[in-house]
Amino acid sequence: MKKLSEFLLKHSNGKAVCISLAVALLYKTFATDKVIAHFEQLSSGNKPLDFFAFLKGGEAYSLISSYGTEAVSYYLKAVLPVDIILPLVMGIAYALIIAFLLKKAATAPKYNFLCVLPFFTVTLFDYIENAGITVMLRAYPSSLNITAQITGIFTALKFAAYITEFLLMAFFFVLYLKNRFKSKKQTADNK
Repeated sequence: MKKLSEFLLKHSNGKAVCISLAVALLYKTFATDKVIAHFEQLSSGNKPLDFFAFLKGGEAYSLISSYGTEAVSYYLKAVLPVDIILPLVMGIAYALIIAFLLKKAATAPKYNFLCVLPFFTVTLFDYIENAGITVMLRAYPSSLNITAQITGIFTALKFAAYITEFLLMAFFFVLYLKNRFKSKKQTADNK
């Protein structure tokens, strides 16, 4: 973990952050959003399971049965494969942003581990969620209620991780601005 955080801190700069954000936004817009929109068309406007946290087994399978066989097949063949790449792309973007802000905020090295958190939260939780959804859809019409509940928990953890990572970014950005303002004030006072 230390080597990964050192790598991220070394390679996080404005250009890397902009490129990773651009890739994440482009992938989400031109791959994920398009696939989900087509899925929603096939499923009569229903959202994918990825959008629902804490679903109970019966709720999950009620939603799956409302999709219809064509939408379930599309979910397995298109939605989930696209959702294999997105968590990694988002994890890289979030990690680079946090590493960049850690450097800019001039935080103590003991906080450097925070830049690797996206890989162990956002990315990992999304992959576990996707594995659970795959198992559920492949088993359908059989109901795996415990799998559905565990998957729903990881969906909630994924959402919580995204919020936590965003709050971390906001915190380090505010800290950076505070340090920058303090530095400019000290420079002005010394003149």
